[in-house]
Amino acid sequence: MTSEVQDPKVLYLYLSLSTGTFANSSATSRMETILKSNKIPFKAIDVPTDDRARSIWGRRKGPNQKLPALVRDGLVIGDLAEVEEWNECGELKQRLGVATGAAPALSQKATTSTVDTKPTVTSPSASTPAAGPSSSTTAAAAIAAEAAAAANKKKEEAKK
Repeated sequence: MTSEVQDPKVLYLYLSLSTGTFANSSATSRMETILKSNKIPFKAIDVPTDDRARSIWGRRKGPNQKLPALVRDGLVIGDLAEVEEWNECGELKQRLGVATGAAPALSQKATTSTVDTKPTVTSPSASTPAAGPSSSTTAAAAIAAEAAAAANKKKEEAKK
């Protein structure tokens, strides 16, 4: 089996391609979609075929964490359940240390009740700080408006 030297600056998506179950495939796809839609760079590693990844996963995962999961610098940052929660609350980039370039929040037991600060969320067309829970709705509306404008432009070009 292979073992890859892992760069401590890279965010790794640990996954298992060998399980072959629909649930695992769906979870992996969901995790990739969240990361890509937030423009978060990552590198996927198949844990069962990588000795180093298997060793890190076996030693560092939390008792309830499952693959797929995000790992950086040998530490498990979060699994799909945590990443989905952070994404829905607008905390994903903050938790992964992407938005500010700061070190990620690595608490394995972090929940929404343990976070006291409001995250900063930006949409692709604006760079203003978020103002509470409706910020994800505002960002989604901005993205939808951009998509609608692009669709209208295509329709106009098709008529010509």
